[in-house]
Amino acid sequence: MSNHNTSKPPHRGRLQAQGAHVQESEKWAQSLPLTGVDGHAKLNALHNKLSPSEQAYRGVAFQAVRDYIDRAVTAGGVNATIIRSFAVPNDTKGRRVDVEVRAGKAFVP
Repeated sequence: MSNHNTSKPPHRGRLQAQGAHVQESEKWAQSLPLTGVDGHAKLNALHNKLSPSEQAYRGVAFQAVRDYIDRAVTAGGVNATIIRSFAVPNDTKGRRVDVEVRAGKAFVP
């Protein structure tokens, strides 16, 4: 991507895993809305950046995000700005998976 163009793509956001000394994310910035299929692919890529133990800790949160994406697809997508955190229940280290739709639309059919 060239830095010569100052205009930002209209559809931007990220999926992020945070807490317990983890901060990983999968971003998108594109001309068309992110599809649900691509949202799931980005979520899987984020999951794969984590250690097996952190993947296991966040299993419930990742499933909650998968369900959220599926509900969004059924509804025709979501419009920015969306910032949702899916926390790991009873976790004292603040583990969570965040969904951020910063501009445009995401999780379209």
